[in-house]
Amino acid sequence: MTIGYNPYRDTIPAFYLDNVTGTRRSVTVTESYVDPAPTLGSLNPASALAGDPDPVHVRCVGTGFHEGSTVYVDGVYQPTRYLTSTEIEYVVHPAGEAPGTVQVSVTNADGQQSTSRTFTFA
Repeated sequence: MTIGYNPYRDTIPAFYLDNVTGTRRSVTVTESYVDPAPTLGSLNPASALAGDPDPVHVRCVGTGFHEGSTVYVDGVYQPTRYLTSTEIEYVVHPAGEAPGTVQVSVTNADGQQSTSRTFTFA
């Protein structure tokens, strides 16, 4: 049995299989790729003053972000703006927050999630 590759696909399939009887059969080759999970390296800024009436734009810096990547704060979806494959942004409204911390993570459209980073309300 021989497996071969034919770059001239107009005559026979790209991949073929010859068995011992000399019969040639085409072989279907499938390929799949899964993007790696996003990584969240840092938040900029990583804190805000609790009770401050002004919203704070937080930039999430990491890798593997895509259009459709979303930010979750303590597991709750946050409207997210895609900037680049290494930066996305969301808005914090500290006016209603008490001092403490929350966990921020990024989830891509395929469901893969980053590890979380801490955002602090001081």
